[in-house]
Amino acid sequence: MLLPAKYDERKWTLARQLGVKYAITKAHPDLTNKPAPYDLASLKQTKSNFQAKGIKLFGLEGDQFDMNPIKLGLNNRDEWIEKYIQMLRNMAELDMDLLCYNWMAVFGWYRTNVNILERGEALVSEFDLADVGAKVDERYQIGESELWNNLYYFLEAVLPEAERLGIQMALHPDDPPVSPLRGVARILTSSIAFDKLMTEFPSPANG
Repeated sequence: MLLPAKYDERKWTLARQLGVKYAITKAHPDLTNKPAPYDLASLKQTKSNFQAKGIKLFGLEGDQFDMNPIKLGLNNRDEWIEKYIQMLRNMAELDMDLLCYNWMAVFGWYRTNVNILERGEALVSEFDLADVGAKVDERYQIGESELWNNLYYFLEAVLPEAERLGIQMALHPDDPPVSPLRGVARILTSSIAFDKLMTEFPSPANG
């Protein structure tokens, strides 16, 4: 179950009531008020917080820090890839072997409305292409071929270490699967795209 990194009594209690014993979380500094998980002490504390409530932190999901330098191929991407690899090493040291990541640059999952009333007055989200905002600043616009190249560059650096450490990396599809979105390409929009990636990187760590 995906649970917030900071203790949330309602959600964490509900998880235990449902019989959930394992959790994944997003440990971005904005959500934890602690350093990103490439800091071992920070990740260890996050895991300990779950453990104190009877839940084993099994893995991480989402961007654990600003990944745009890597996804957009900026000059300092190697520095951030090294931090990513250190995060993998920290996870292995703490017996966490699942990492769900995505390749959505500039912004992640995207909705045009998050307050739609549905059955029983349940609030749901919505995506309507007609309501998508204007293009992002030109500095952050990127095409599909460049985004593919940046993903390959990242995986060539990261997958061997993930494989060595026994960490399963799982790539999340683009949400929504629309390209481009506000001038930013999206490439993981179909099963064909995933087949292409698995063919290029047939690693047991690449899921």
